[in-house]
Amino acid sequence: YLPLDPAADGLALIVIDTVFGEVQVALEGGSVANDVIVGLRPEHVRVGEPRPGSLAVDATVEFTEDVGGSEILYLSSSGTPLVTVLGASSDLLAQVATGRLRVSVLPEDLIVFDANTKVRIGRGVGVRRG
Repeated sequence: YLPLDPAADGLALIVIDTVFGEVQVALEGGSVANDVIVGLRPEHVRVGEPRPGSLAVDATVEFTEDVGGSEILYLSSSGTPLVTVLGASSDLLAQVATGRLRVSVLPEDLIVFDANTKVRIGRGVGVRRG
């Protein structure tokens, strides 16, 4: 996908609070009248060293599922469930055994939905700073 340029694309920006912190969201149509749901794909939740520009939190390993060539990790952070996938040969699997992991996401990987209609309304575009 192409990165959004909210100003150039004429999109409204809002700030939402997530388990990862405050994130700027570009609305894809109109305004937000309801609560929102923030979603992300498991492959976008990174375990280990955060990438530049990412949002990071500590997470607890609730349980793991061995699915052959990979491990599905079911995590939680501040009561929010998170899921990610690691390759079965990943060096990071040793960290899983400790029960605590540092995980991160890029703001643009966060997708925002209207909580009532379940319609996609926006996507993260940045981190709110200071």
